[in-house]
Amino acid sequence: MRVESKNRWFHLLPGFSLAIVLIQILVEGHRWQMYPIYVYAVFLFALTFKNMRFAQRPSDKPKSKGNLLFRIVGGISNVLLLVVIAMPPLLLPVFKLPIPTGPYNVGTRYDYFIDKNRPEPLTPDSTDFQEISVQVWYPAEISSDDRPVAYWENASEKSEIISRFWGGLPTFFFSHFSLVRTHYYLDANLSKTEWTYPVLIFNQGSIGLPSLNTVLMQDLASNGFIVFAIGHSDHIPFFVKPDGTIRAFDPASEALQAKMRENDGPEVRSTAKQELLLRKFLEKNPHNQKSLFRWVEDISFAIDELERLNSGKGFFIGKA
Repeated sequence: MRVESKNRWFHLLPGFSLAIVLIQILVEGHRWQMYPIYVYAVFLFALTFKNMRFAQRPSDKPKSKGNLLFRIVGGISNVLLLVVIAMPPLLLPVFKLPIPTGPYNVGTRYDYFIDKNRPEPLTPDSTDFQEISVQVWYPAEISSDDRPVAYWENASEKSEIISRFWGGLPTFFFSHFSLVRTHYYLDANLSKTEWTYPVLIFNQGSIGLPSLNTVLMQDLASNGFIVFAIGHSDHIPFFVKPDGTIRAFDPASEALQAKMRENDGPEVRSTAKQELLLRKFLEKNPHNQKSLFRWVEDISFAIDELERLNSGKGFFIGKA
């Protein structure tokens, strides 16, 4: 039996919904926030296809109150279900980073230093030395073939590390960061517009990542600054080596971080008596105090290495 003409367009809506879902997967890529919507679209399409295939002419018998109540409850339930499955992509979207305000294109590169004069204090291996990771943002020259990099390359691997580091988060929670596009280009050539560029040293702070400050870093670089964001091995979940491999946070230090967080709190970081409280906090927590000393040594060593990069044979060839 053919479906009544007035219902044809209604029956086509699930097909349109499924087509939109397929376009989203092809253009943007699939992500876990959308999985409930994918399942819902396929279910509606299959259900509608079945109804269209076996549809019959409406009966002349009046609809019972029971059927009417069932339809009302079903409609309300359907609306509530739509609200629920729409929440994940609305709350955790593939966000867009602001366009940098400066006139320069932006490049980024990863550097990795080992200070062989300082043993790594968090591991028992006597051959393990202090490691410092650096991500650099700088004014760049790009070609027509260059493409901006993702906010998180290798997002699955990084998500697993973050899950272990912060604890409790699903390993896939940040996987959609691979779909977020930045406004900088990996290993792009340094801009030749100026003879030299001012240099800034950025410290991401405790339990952070240089990439968490991407908006600020790329904006500074677009305005003519070279920014070196330093990652300390005892306060960073992971860092990326120049060859693209990812070094995870040392497991021996995870226990140390848990101990440090026991006495950490907002009263230490955000009150008017911050300096006094911080001093008392460091006195009671020697692990944190030692970390600050290592940070100073890391920054000092990194600056020495940056001078090498700025030499005639280095990447910045005297422009920093």
